[in-house]
Formats: sequence, C-alpha cells, structure tokens
Amino acid sequence: MSQQSAARHRAVPSEMPDAVERIIGHGVIRGGGATIGETDYDITITPARMRGAVTFEPGSEPLGTNDPQGADITGRLLGSFYAAEKLVEGIHTLVLEDGREFDFRVLQPETNEIVGVSWFRSPQTEGTRREGL
Repeated sequence: MSQQSAARHRAVPSEMPDAVERIIGHGVIRGGGATIGETDYDITITPARMRGAVTFEPGSEPLGTNDPQGADITGRLLGSFYAAEKLVEGIHTLVLEDGREFDFRVLQPETNEIVGVSWFRSPQTEGTRREGL
C-alpha cells in the first residue's frame, strides 16, 4: 500500500470536504523536525467521491474503486520553476497559515507540484512531537 493510500485510511470521514476546496496562502516547510523555509502555496483538496474512477500518479499503481475513503491533497509550491527540486528526496511537512499541517512529497520538481501523503492534522507542540505522540 502506498503512503498516500495509507494516509487516506486514517482520514476521519467527518473531516472530509463536501466539495473541491482551494487554499492559497503562505506557509512553512519542515523536514526532519527542523524548519527548512517558507513558501507560498496553492493547494486543492478533492473529496473521494469527486475523484475519477481511476487515478494515476507517477510512480504508483492505479487507484481504483477499492481505494480507501478519503480526500486527495494536491497543489503547488509557488515560486520560481525548480524551487522544489531541493525537496525531491523524502517526505516534508507543509504548515498552512491556519495552523493545519500535512506531509507531502514533490511530484514534479520542475513545476513545484506536490501531493499530500497524510491528512491534515492540528499543529503539535515541540515536546509532544519529540515524544512521538
């Protein structure tokens, strides 16, 4: 199971949006417990019922009707082309202006496209994060 599929399993149905939601703002990128930088973002949240019957993503198997329930988080880090190239390795966290955060990976470093690999979570305090809670 891909990390993105696993993240959909953990999403709480009551937290799923009823319509496509677009969020534009300025946030913080974290990796390995440290702040890497700041970025503008343009994120789209697509409810499971609005995804196509089959969704293809580079580097993963097609997701079909047996896909776990949950929404897709996709979008772009806004900035110059190739700005996300330094983030192409590994999973990073994007903290939105409203405090919510989610883990993502870079899908296309040339155009700064990202895909969520976790669902939104509320910010944690540093002590709680270190303890793994």
